[in-house]
Amino acid sequence: MKEFWLTCKFLLKQNLSLNYLLYKTKHDKKARTMFIVLFIVILMCLPSYFTILRSVVGIFEGFHKLNMESLFIVMAIFISLLTIIIFGIFQFIGYFYFSNDIKLLTPLPIKPRNYLLSKFLFIYLIELIVNLLLVFTFFVIYGIKLNVTIYQWLGIIISFLLMPIVPLVIVGFITVLLMSLTNITKNRDTLRIMGYTIILVLTFIFQITVYQNLIPSSPEEQFDLLERLAENSQYFLDKFALYYPISKLISLSISGSFVEVILSIIGFLIISFIIIYLFSQFLQRVFINSYLKELDSPLKKKKIREKQVEGSNNTAFAIAKIDFNTIIKVPIFMFNTVALLIIVPVVLIISTLFMQQSSAGEVDQIVDLIQKYRYLFWLGLTLALVILSTWIPIAPTSFSREGKTNWIMRTLPITAREHIFGRMIVPVITQTIFQLELVIMVWISLYSKGILDIENIYYGLIACGLALILSMPLLLAGLYIDLSKPILDWDTPQRAIKQNMNVLIQMGIGVAYGTILFLSYQYIFRYLPLVVVYLIYFGLGILVTIIVYRYMEKNFAKKLITM
Repeated sequence: MKEFWLTCKFLLKQNLSLNYLLYKTKHDKKARTMFIVLFIVILMCLPSYFTILRSVVGIFEGFHKLNMESLFIVMAIFISLLTIIIFGIFQFIGYFYFSNDIKLLTPLPIKPRNYLLSKFLFIYLIELIVNLLLVFTFFVIYGIKLNVTIYQWLGIIISFLLMPIVPLVIVGFITVLLMSLTNITKNRDTLRIMGYTIILVLTFIFQITVYQNLIPSSPEEQFDLLERLAENSQYFLDKFALYYPISKLISLSISGSFVEVILSIIGFLIISFIIIYLFSQFLQRVFINSYLKELDSPLKKKKIREKQVEGSNNTAFAIAKIDFNTIIKVPIFMFNTVALLIIVPVVLIISTLFMQQSSAGEVDQIVDLIQKYRYLFWLGLTLALVILSTWIPIAPTSFSREGKTNWIMRTLPITAREHIFGRMIVPVITQTIFQLELVIMVWISLYSKGILDIENIYYGLIACGLALILSMPLLLAGLYIDLSKPILDWDTPQRAIKQNMNVLIQMGIGVAYGTILFLSYQYIFRYLPLVVVYLIYFGLGILVTIIVYRYMEKNFAKKLITM
């Protein structure tokens, strides 16, 4: 146990050192500026957060009128499971397979399960923070609106703290098995992306299936549901427990009697300890072997042809080629950037096809609304694509990904314009592909309903073009943020992309930027013809892009030197 806590302390100091942050804030002007920018971005995101919070309260009030409060908690559990599966896989890959601290800890006289469980605890803390932002609000609203007792509040808090453990352990089992089974193959990275895509697709299918079984579609079944809700207000949680038994303990801990709350908490703790113990044994026996094989597996050396060593007449394209090769050759970079172009569309396409088969009536209603308000739909999709442009963290990690080799690019006679254009090529191309994929999915859905006409194709292309124009300032801002404060001294690739605050800042700016665009339409442009609105946004995107680019070009050389 002492070894476990010592390694926990080591990992926490290495990744979440408050003293280090305070020191940087006090003595480093650049770091202080970045924290100020982050604080401003958080303030700009608050209106969006409160809008979402108000919507969540409205959802609960609607459920409360129908005596469906337990469905509100099921939604929270769904969101928690989905975020843990999506983010947990990449967390396990980064912290278990691409982290140099395991190389440091393995030779030491420490049992492997102790430092491996320490890394698991660190991942759990990260997922807990994510759940705190996304899920805890549901529990708080539930407790306030229903005036739960003090011991039920205790059950809510403890259940929330324990809720990520079981799904995170399951994700850990799957990740380690997948990594160990594929590390002996030549195309292991491709197989792993395919495996994670299949896992995410199955997760979405599972959630859709459960939702369809919880909410019946026929009038007779809906009438029976109302009768059951009148008899048992926790009906949805009890039924969801057939698919996810842990939800029964959550149900008892937040709505049961004093004895039920205490027993459910004790049961939850026992299950958590048992599954963590089994996971520690699994890690010690399976992970260590697969990790050692991962280190010993030689990379296939490709023959360098003459064309590969020839220089390029276009410096910007040469920089873009280096940027792209860096992403492809480092697995943790590829999993968090290019892989999203494959995983997200595949998951959404299969989920959409599954929904069309299992809930044709609801899909028809959605399609009818799209057809009726097609102009507003495509405009809303455009704004959504703008915000989603921050999902792919290529621009805000451009300099950080080069690490200690960044001095090479800084010493070459490359102009600021060439640097900016070269580093923007890969983000723009990936963003364009991502937007086209999502728009094509919408076209496929409309085509399956026989309403894909030339007008919808026309508006889809406009949505892609306008979203790209409007997202250009975000990509330039992300590049400038990483130029101002890159993470060049990292011991593991995940620090350059997954622990890079620049990514969070760009995402925050994207949310604030999208909120401003939405509010400008809601309170100013909605009274204008839609064609005029599109033209205004088009001109606004070009204007902001020029302003950001001019400012960046003016300060680029100075930032590059002082980097």
